[in-house]
Amino acid sequence: MKNYLSIFFIILFFSCENDIEINDTWKDIPVIYAILNSGTQEDADGYGFEDPNPFTEFDFDGDTDSDLNNLHFVRVQKSFLGEESAYNYMNISDSIYYDNNNLSVWAEVIDPNYLGSVNPAQISLIHVGENELEQLGIDKLDGNFSIDNHYLYRFPNINDINFNNPDPNVTDISDLCQGGDCNHLYKICVLNNLTGDTAYAITNIVQPLEMFKPHAHGPTSILKLGLESTPFQIDIQPSINAKMYSVSLRFNYLEQSRDSYLFDVENGNALPTTGVVAKYVDWTFSEVVITDQNQLNGSGNRIKKSFYGAEFFTYLKSTISEQDASQPEFYRYPINTFYQNFENSQAVAGIYHRCIDLNITAVNTELYTYLNANAPNYGLNQERPEYNNVENGIGHVSSRSVLNMNNLRIDKQASDSLSFGQITKNLNFACFSNLGTGYLDINFGYYCDN
Repeated sequence: MKNYLSIFFIILFFSCENDIEINDTWKDIPVIYAILNSGTQEDADGYGFEDPNPFTEFDFDGDTDSDLNNLHFVRVQKSFLGEESAYNYMNISDSIYYDNNNLSVWAEVIDPNYLGSVNPAQISLIHVGENELEQLGIDKLDGNFSIDNHYLYRFPNINDINFNNPDPNVTDISDLCQGGDCNHLYKICVLNNLTGDTAYAITNIVQPLEMFKPHAHGPTSILKLGLESTPFQIDIQPSINAKMYSVSLRFNYLEQSRDSYLFDVENGNALPTTGVVAKYVDWTFSEVVITDQNQLNGSGNRIKKSFYGAEFFTYLKSTISEQDASQPEFYRYPINTFYQNFENSQAVAGIYHRCIDLNITAVNTELYTYLNANAPNYGLNQERPEYNNVENGIGHVSSRSVLNMNNLRIDKQASDSLSFGQITKNLNFACFSNLGTGYLDINFGYYCDN
């Protein structure tokens, strides 16, 4: 009897299934990403630059209108599951991209005041293939994932409307706030026509940023960063739905090697011409998180950032290599240098450098939460909380407002502080003087402070 039991257990043991199935049953799960950017109420590239004959035209869009963003994209892909390594699937186009003919993608504009009582307006999104993306300057970077048949969807804008034969299904959504009303919600919907399943996500819209100061033109476009005791102030009007503000300054400059500089001198080139490299330094301020309900509603106190000239120059010193004044390796120049006489008396006539860019981004609560969930974790618990606001799918949909106010000026005092001030004199930046004939005289080192 014991022998029979032993044989029975041996047979039972070796006949057990020992394969482990690690994959669940495949299920279609769409992946949706969209961060809608409303732009800014400022004409951030500026106009009316006071100089009657500028060498460089800074008014890039040729108007004085608000720089609202009119390109809003939605990315739709699909998740994949298989027995092999993920690396074997991600480079196969139809593993990560749907056939566009099998999808319907649209946006619904929801008025929360009439939620449930009025059907929201529906806007069909436009499929944007590789050719149009290339024309828009949007290239998919090479990587592990397939770039074949890459596409996006975008909101229609005024360029899509045929005014001679208007299509009722095409609506201009250049302005996400629809003329200033930022209380509407946007629902991004993706229908799989094969399964009948719809994934969606809802977001509010951050009101386009508006500045109290500085502006892209006029006296407030001048950053007076001499080593005086008065700080430079950045004042932002609160935007509806903006939970967090990120502010940074970019200092743009040109750099030449010693050999290139000496070549220009020997060949009588008055301006840096040979081997010039454009460089920049970004100075990012601490983020401002909004807790005041009035500011979230677009009222209340302005969002403020301020700094002293000494702080600015100290940061440059910490990020740009110092030089031996007797034999410098590099020669440097702030970009976009002009003599401006200000006939309208808005500022003192003199040499100005349009070398500062102000960049501000305001994000809504959904994007703020997403950024926090994906921020580096320096604690003992290394598990990240998952954040997904897409129903019946995965991904993220939110909004922001981005302002890029480029080519702000620093004045003569700031230029002098940069070239021969106590903090940055060893960075070897050029000093400039006006020759009174429309030409600038450029010097370095000893010749600047004498």
